[in-house]
Amino acid sequence: MQLEIKAIDTLFFRNGMPFKKGEETWAGSVFPPYPSVFYGALRTVYFANHLDELNRANEENDPTAKLRLEGIYYKIYGSLYFPLPFDCVSVKDSKDNKAVKLNFKQKMFPGSFDLNYVLNYDQNVENIPGGITSKSIFTMYLNGSLQECNIGKMDSYAVSEYKVGIGIDKGFRSSKEGELYRLEWKRLTNMSFVLNFSGLDTSAFKERGMIKVGGEAKAAQYTRVNEDIKVTYPDFGNGENLFKVVLSTPAIFRNGWIPQWLDKSTLQGNYNGVKVRLLTAAIGKPVYVGGFDIKKNRPKPMYRAVPAGSVYYFELLEGVMSSAVSAFHEKALSDIMSEQGFGISYVGKI
Repeated sequence: MQLEIKAIDTLFFRNGMPFKKGEETWAGSVFPPYPSVFYGALRTVYFANHLDELNRANEENDPTAKLRLEGIYYKIYGSLYFPLPFDCVSVKDSKDNKAVKLNFKQKMFPGSFDLNYVLNYDQNVENIPGGITSKSIFTMYLNGSLQECNIGKMDSYAVSEYKVGIGIDKGFRSSKEGELYRLEWKRLTNMSFVLNFSGLDTSAFKERGMIKVGGEAKAAQYTRVNEDIKVTYPDFGNGENLFKVVLSTPAIFRNGWIPQWLDKSTLQGNYNGVKVRLLTAAIGKPVYVGGFDIKKNRPKPMYRAVPAGSVYYFELLEGVMSSAVSAFHEKALSDIMSEQGFGISYVGKI
């Protein structure tokens, strides 16, 4: 099932850093929001329409236990967008507003990690923070036919607005001294979210309705999307044994940036019957995923996650390429909270 979510007002998505009024003055935000935000919003809609089942939330018989978030897309001016892969960069000091793809080459000199290949370019380049790409260009990228493309920026459609607040003494009904703080909100312009999920009773969702998203439970409007959204995977020829995996959402791996099913010394592993070797990777700076457990009234565990846009290059050691596509394409690869949509990935050609 697919839903499109459009913000009615500004939205606030807290980052994973702790914040306590009186001790910090700046409540940091993150955008785009982590998959767990949407996962929680979908569960809220279900229980709002099934109040008699609310006492079963987070129990063994939780009716939302089978919920799986399978796709998160950004819709801008009616077209779907994805995070720009990290092996697409901009030439330093360039003014042409384009991204170029890094070259995949065998490593000539020893490095800090035992990888046999590197990604480089013949000019000085830099990452593109908040870069996005349309579905059509992303598909070309996965097919290996893209060498450069125009750059889109997420902050062009999610504009920051800053609001100041102050702690209130409920006993005296007055402001508290030293509890002035500032929040960063996002106003979405010509942008919405599209979610693809399974495992929930679809009768909980009308053709359109209201949904609470992010901090302070701000209201947004959802609409059911009838089309089946799919990203076409590339056709691999006979004998091809190299492929890349691109993360469209952050992934939480138990071994830092390396999935737990890869041996850290040999960089080989077996994932769902597909044996592969990691050749190289383009990884962004880690992001921190936390939250607050309302039922237990305490913060959730903090995880360091690999950011969306990260790319892993693999060599297929055993099995056929069709099996690799089935294992990795449009699947959530995160070691932790994969059901919430962490680590959604797509397969591409090298």
